[in-house]
Amino acid sequence: MAKNITLAALKTRTLQRADAENDPHISTSELVNLINSAKHRYYDLLVAAGPPDYFRTTYNFSTASGTTSYALPSDFYLSKFVYSVDDTNIFRPLYPIDEAQVYQYRPPDGVYNIRLDYIPVSEDLSVDADYMDGVNGFDEIVVLQAAIDIKSKKEDSAGVLQQKLDVYINRLKEMAER
Repeated sequence: MAKNITLAALKTRTLQRADAENDPHISTSELVNLINSAKHRYYDLLVAAGPPDYFRTTYNFSTASGTTSYALPSDFYLSKFVYSVDDTNIFRPLYPIDEAQVYQYRPPDGVYNIRLDYIPVSEDLSVDADYMDGVNGFDEIVVLQAAIDIKSKKEDSAGVLQQKLDVYINRLKEMAER
């Protein structure tokens, strides 16, 4: 089950961790940028930790005879699986080809149904009601990273925050190894 954390909550928690609640040198837009930057790094960690279908989504399209290039979904980030789907709804995996094989590739000679399973990009949060999935308290990674970035800007020590962040990241990496 998702643990939705709003941008408003992330902003409050980040400023608290950085001890910067009333700091006039941190604008709201800068704070949001720091949170989004930390969120995108966190997303990469979660994607790597799995499970592989937690963020996965699907895009279906059909080939055209003689065509080798197809548009990807606008939110495409990483490919997980590509399948050819026949008329009986049987999925046949398509395997990646290396650079040397690209030049030997022939375009399809007909119409084929293709299913792309992929990971979408991590979307920016922009208004206070926007939210992210905190996944079992790991949203603290976003908060700590953004707080460290604020401390760095202020040239304050972030040693304790960095230690806490390292504990969360190591926990997440350990989960990925299971």
